[in-house]
Amino acid sequence: MFVNSFPNSTSEYGPPPLVMQVDKTELPYSSARGWQDTRVKTEDFTMTLNNIRNDDNYLTPMQHKLCSLVMTLGYNSCTVNDVWINGSNNDTNTASIKCRSQEMYDFLYNQFQDEDRVRQNPEVKNILKDNSYFVDIEEYIIPSPSDMSEQDVGDIMSSESYTYRSYLGAETRNVEFKKGGGGYIQRYLRDDIEKYTVAFLNSHSTGSFLLIGVTDDGYIEGVHVNHANEDHIRKSIIDPAMKAITGTPSILYVSPDMYRVDFVPVMDDRKRVIRDQKVIRIKVCSSSSRDLEDLYATSRMEVYERLDGSVTLLDPLKIQTRLKEMLQKSFKEQKEIMNESHKRDLELKQKDFELETLKIQNDLHKELETLEIEKDLHKRDLESKQRDLELERLKIQNDYQSKLQDQALEYQMKLKNKKSAICAIM
Repeated sequence: MFVNSFPNSTSEYGPPPLVMQVDKTELPYSSARGWQDTRVKTEDFTMTLNNIRNDDNYLTPMQHKLCSLVMTLGYNSCTVNDVWINGSNNDTNTASIKCRSQEMYDFLYNQFQDEDRVRQNPEVKNILKDNSYFVDIEEYIIPSPSDMSEQDVGDIMSSESYTYRSYLGAETRNVEFKKGGGGYIQRYLRDDIEKYTVAFLNSHSTGSFLLIGVTDDGYIEGVHVNHANEDHIRKSIIDPAMKAITGTPSILYVSPDMYRVDFVPVMDDRKRVIRDQKVIRIKVCSSSSRDLEDLYATSRMEVYERLDGSVTLLDPLKIQTRLKEMLQKSFKEQKEIMNESHKRDLELKQKDFELETLKIQNDLHKELETLEIEKDLHKRDLESKQRDLELERLKIQNDYQSKLQDQALEYQMKLKNKKSAICAIM
């Protein structure tokens, strides 16, 4: 009888096995379950055995039976976690056996070719569907986590739930796993938050994740966190840890918009929520206004840096070297920025000069046009005055001639009258 170690499971055989559909072209993926494979290292190989008895009641003990069989064949380091029973739509299942090297795979493959020796194990008849032997033993190389696209990683890290014992991939430059359990949350969580947040920020990653409740080799297990404890963990452990982080210059701090905390529920393979079993997912984002020469440090003034899937503590000499490199890089960038800015200023000044020149030319042109208009108006005014003078002269001349004529007529009349008077006297 196998001990039940699966939370809230009623099965006497422990956790229900992870059921996966085998595709010979690519590994099936679900944003809720993660990458469902048995791969731990990129060089692992998986052997597929067909003609396995298809009976749900036998699934978990079937893993143990196959593991025992493989060990008798010489694969002594095999564990139950290296054996997977794969779901099938037919009347038989398939089984996957993880081999950690090409040599181990070749060795085990050759052992299974010896049908007589394999059948000597009394458990074989309880493993095979019928009297037929394992057929179509296949090699299936599972894609490494580095082959996952950014969309795949994004879907996994934004998932609203995870499946127990599903595979999330390997730790990377931006992803760190912690199994948790026991007194981890109260004893070590705060220190780990400071350590890995500082490492992520100093590595200038745009989005990094610390997941509590995931084994080092990438399998979901979860940690025991009830709903009442979520607020306590957030306010008493996570937030104070973030606030304790400082840096160079000392004005650096981790603002609330630079991290996010999610308590993601863990489900069994039948999509049932496992009570109080969560993955604590902490996302850390670097500030967009941060300068390159900035370095974050823990409350103990320890400076960490993230390199691939590991964290490195920088000693004072390395910190000094790092700061010098950053300052040199920053100085070079600032110089380039200043040169570019100076160039832009010269271009702007040149444009301003050209615009000012055009403006002066336009103003001069307008002034010339105004002078021409005034000249024309003045000319017209002179011509008008000349016409008026001419008219006035003609009028005076006419008046004078008319007056002379009147005087001549008057004189003639007087002479005539005088003549008439003289004649009358005579």
